[in-house]
Amino acid sequence: MRVTEVLLRHFGAQKGKIPRSRAEWAPKPGPNAKQRKSHARFRSYGPNLFASPNKKISSEIKFKSESCVEDIRNPPRADDVKHTWKVLRGDYVEVIKLGNDYGKRGKVIEVLRRSNSVVVANAGFVKAFIFTPSGATKEVLTEGPIHVSDVMLVCPKTKKRTKVDFKFIDGVTKVRVAKASGAIIPRPDILRVRRTPRQFGERDTSPEHVLSLTYKEPEMVTNARKWLKQELVEHQEKVFAAAEKQFERRGAVAMFEQENAGAEAQADTDQIEMDEIEEEQRERARTIQESRVQRQMELDRLDELELQKRQEMERARFIIPNPENPSTELPETAEQ
Repeated sequence: MRVTEVLLRHFGAQKGKIPRSRAEWAPKPGPNAKQRKSHARFRSYGPNLFASPNKKISSEIKFKSESCVEDIRNPPRADDVKHTWKVLRGDYVEVIKLGNDYGKRGKVIEVLRRSNSVVVANAGFVKAFIFTPSGATKEVLTEGPIHVSDVMLVCPKTKKRTKVDFKFIDGVTKVRVAKASGAIIPRPDILRVRRTPRQFGERDTSPEHVLSLTYKEPEMVTNARKWLKQELVEHQEKVFAAAEKQFERRGAVAMFEQENAGAEAQADTDQIEMDEIEEEQRERARTIQESRVQRQMELDRLDELELQKRQEMERARFIIPNPENPSTELPETAEQ
């Protein structure tokens, strides 16, 4: 059916009915037969198998066979193995691979560094056959590996998927930081817990013997330790005494500087007051001078008016009255 559809589209595109675009009608390149056979067990299935009541997910499996589940979570080695990992076991991630698992979120169960893949809880289910304790086989669904590029960390602050970058705090501690919000993504606490407890054998030293004190210190070493301790105490006392003297000296210097600063401030205040008094005296002298000048001007004006009156009176003495011409103007002979 696939070949027929491709041929029909090909001939239709030659006649001009369908635009001949490889992105629209050409089949996508897929794995060859050998790759399909080797990766068949890692193929994801839809939610119908997961919803089947006869099958259980891996979290409900009590007994796991090393020949099925461990093989599923041990894919072939990648050509370019990643050396810097930003996704760790216990992180909360979101699947961004297109398919049935797109948008699912869950914690990282396993980190398969050899194949650049991770195992996310409740995502990427594949079929597996396990052996029950009775010896019978049973088909179940278990989480399969997902490539690390198909998952993204969830920001603890914004609760959205985000890209991650590394950052140094105080130039020493290396932490993961969300690029979008700048929030620090802490290291999961599950990494501090050992997967398998330590097992003590017959030749291992017991913790009681390790913690017991079996060495007896010689008397000479004990005396030397006491002497060193006493010398250290005396040295510390001398240092503290010198520090106290230094503090006292600094306090005296500070008090002297404070007193001098107060005297200087008082002198500055007195100088400002003197300047204000001198300015008031200058202003008062200026006002007195202006009043004197104005008074002198008034006296000069009065003198001029009096002089004019005297001249008019002297002029009125020489006026000869003329009945024909009653004019105030003086005749030429009178003026002479």
